[in-house]
Amino acid sequence: MTDTRWEPGPGARYVTAGGEIVNRLGIPDPEPASVPVLGPPPLSFHSLGELLDAQAMAPPPTYLAEGIWPGDAYGVLGAVMKAGKTWLVLDLAVSVAMTGGSWLGQFKIERSGPVVLFLGEGGARKMTRRLTAVSAFYGVDPRTLPIEICLRAPHLTNAEHLKMIGDKLDQFRPVLVVVDPLYLSARGAQGSQLYEMGAVLEGVQLLCQRVGAALLVSHHLNRQEGRGPGRLSGAGPAEWGRVLITADVKASHTDPDSQESAVTLELDIVGDEIAEQTLRIRRRVEALDPADLGSPLVYSVDVLEGDAAAVRDDDGLRPSHRRVLEVLTAAGDDEWLDKRDIGDRLATDNTGLSPLKARTIQDATRSLVECGLIETRGIGTGSAFQWRVMRTGPIEDGGNDA
Repeated sequence: MTDTRWEPGPGARYVTAGGEIVNRLGIPDPEPASVPVLGPPPLSFHSLGELLDAQAMAPPPTYLAEGIWPGDAYGVLGAVMKAGKTWLVLDLAVSVAMTGGSWLGQFKIERSGPVVLFLGEGGARKMTRRLTAVSAFYGVDPRTLPIEICLRAPHLTNAEHLKMIGDKLDQFRPVLVVVDPLYLSARGAQGSQLYEMGAVLEGVQLLCQRVGAALLVSHHLNRQEGRGPGRLSGAGPAEWGRVLITADVKASHTDPDSQESAVTLELDIVGDEIAEQTLRIRRRVEALDPADLGSPLVYSVDVLEGDAAAVRDDDGLRPSHRRVLEVLTAAGDDEWLDKRDIGDRLATDNTGLSPLKARTIQDATRSLVECGLIETRGIGTGSAFQWRVMRTGPIEDGGNDA
C-alpha cells in the first residue's frame, strides 16, 4: 500500500485512498470504519537488492516535459500576482492532453495523456474561455482533449476531499494533476510553518505517486527582491517541490486600440534531476470584441531570444521605455549616456512626440536594466548614473518589474 488513512483503536485497521478497509497486513477487512483524518501509511521496508531488482523491471523513466519535468515528479509553478500563472498552467494542460504537444512551444511533451485540473480561481466561463483560446493556438479541438476539471481548489487537509481526489485518479489515471492555487488549497495551515505545509502537500503527493502522475501546484511569489525559488511565498513549497518554476514579469503593455495585452515573463527552472535554465517568453491575449465578456480570446506565446537584438515593437515594453531603449541602441554599446543626454536626444528624435520627464526616464532605465536590455554605472558621487545598451550576448540578470 502506498497511501492509507489510519483509524485509531484496537485492530489498527486502515482505509486505502480507494476506500478499501484492510488490516495491518493489507488483508481486506469487511468491518465498517469511520475515518475522520488522513494519517501516515504503514511503514514498509525493502532490501537494497529488492529495490534494485524492482527498478530493473520498471519501464524506463520518461519526462512529462522534456528536460524540465520528469514524468513522476511533483513541484511548484510560482508567479507574481497577476502575472498570468493560470495561463501557464492551462498551456501545460493542453500541451500534455494533446498528441505531439510542446509546452509553450518549447518543451516537447514526452508523456502525453489525461489531465486533472483543480482550478480555484475564475469559474467555468473564464476557464473554458481560456482553454478554448489555448487549444486554438495549438490547433486542437478542446472537446477532444482528455481533461477533467474541478472548478474549485480542494482542501488538501480534508480527508473527504482527499478520498474524492484518490477516487478520481484511480478512475481517470491521469499523467498530470494540477492544483491551482495553493493558498486556497492549504486551508487551515499557516504558510510560514514548514511542518504544517509539509502535511498539506504530502497527501495529494502520495495519491499522485500511486497512479504515476506528475503533480503541479501553482503558488505566488513574495514581493522581495531577487529571483528564483527563494521568492516562493512562505515555507514548504520550495523545500517540497522536486521541480520549481518561477515566473517574473519583465514588461507588460496593453494596446489602447485593440486592448491586446502583451506580457514578457522570465522563467527560472530548477530541480534536483534537471539542469537549471532560464528563458523569456512573451504571452499575448486579445478578445475579438473587448466589450463582450463572452467574446472568443486570441492567445499566443513565443520564446524570446536572450539579447537586445530580439526586442521588437511588439515586445510588451511600455512606449516610453521603448523610446529610451531606442536612444541607447542608436548610441551603441560604446557610449554611456546620462539622464540629461537621453532627454536631449529624445527632444530631437524627429518623432513629433513630447519629450519625456526626468522621472519617466529614470523609471524606464530602471526597468530596462532589470530586463537585462541595458546596463548602468555610477559616476562621481551621489546618485548620478549613466547607461548604455547591453553588449550583444545573453541576458544575465533581472529582478521584479511587476
